[in-house]
Amino acid sequence: MRALYYNDLFAFSEGKFPEAARPITVSRCFGARDRCQVVRTTAVTVRIVMNRSILKPLISSVAALLTAMFLAEILLRSLAPQPQSTLDIYVRHPRLPIYALRPNAETAFSNGESRWSVQTDASGFRIRTGPPHGKEGARKTILILGGTNTFGYDVNYEQTFAGLLEEASLDAHVINAAVPIYGPVQYRMVLEDLLSKGLRPDLILVGFCPGTDFAHALSSKDVMPHDGYLESNLGARGFIKKSTHIYRFVASTFHRALTGGDPSDMASERPLFVEEEWQRPPLSLAVDRVREEARRIQNLAASHSARLVFVMVPTAAMVSSERANKASGLADPLDLPSLHTEAIFRGLGIDVIDTTPAIATLPSGTTHYRFDRHLTPQAHRMIYEELRHTLNSP
Repeated sequence: MRALYYNDLFAFSEGKFPEAARPITVSRCFGARDRCQVVRTTAVTVRIVMNRSILKPLISSVAALLTAMFLAEILLRSLAPQPQSTLDIYVRHPRLPIYALRPNAETAFSNGESRWSVQTDASGFRIRTGPPHGKEGARKTILILGGTNTFGYDVNYEQTFAGLLEEASLDAHVINAAVPIYGPVQYRMVLEDLLSKGLRPDLILVGFCPGTDFAHALSSKDVMPHDGYLESNLGARGFIKKSTHIYRFVASTFHRALTGGDPSDMASERPLFVEEEWQRPPLSLAVDRVREEARRIQNLAASHSARLVFVMVPTAAMVSSERANKASGLADPLDLPSLHTEAIFRGLGIDVIDTTPAIATLPSGTTHYRFDRHLTPQAHRMIYEELRHTLNSP
């Protein structure tokens, strides 16, 4: 039997097999200079086993690390429980082939950048936290449809443009039926369902986000939530994120330390800023779908004598483009997503409010959260001001 040392192992890694190694099997190490043992068979199978002097400290280090993490997890759960960072109150819609929000839910979230809470009513619609807002004498009803930003992800309801509108409209009952990651198809489905249940809104506001809603227009939302999440299989990272407080603490601390500044560019949004992309699939198909759904929403509103207004809610990229276009001195500083979206709605005769120019007047780094990319309270207030000014105009 012959022991193979490091120089022999390097030869193995380069595909050069020592002659003496071919017919032998080495099962143990010899001598003080050996750092490992090699098991060699005629099938050219090589197994390297760490010497005990290396293996023991490694096992001890891993065990110490796991013990420290376990103790930290216990301490955090006992002394400083960390809230969830992602929404976990999704359920299957009771009547439609889509997901919805759990009725009568009340929970809090934090990701380091923002700390916010969510409360829903018996219908699963988001409402202000605390006792109900007294609107018994309301003379009109305002229905708000939309997706993630219209729902008010990352901010408290009182800070959303829907909440601000509700607070200011003393004679109106505001229903925010927006749900995260919904798109134009779901806006229309929810409207149809509510009208069939007897709701008669006087004003319908549809929050439309060009940066995401064209993609959502082509994607199905026929999802069966799992334990409050949209993903049926969260994967290893998702499981750790959902189950461990130490992960939430570390992620929250990281986000808090690096917060500020505008979000980075998203590859999925880049085609919206290229004119040629609007003329070919999949974006051209999305345009057709958005136009069709907007027309159907328009017909539903007209059949129930409700005023309809689409509100453009911009992404960080749209705000950045707006600022750059204005700085360049262009006669029409609107970005491509705003131009094409406005053309769709105005072509149908639908009132549209583009809030991008107003939000672009805010300082850089204050309109969207850097990591989650959702609107900040400052941006929500700008949308509210635009709504208040436009809706109150003759």
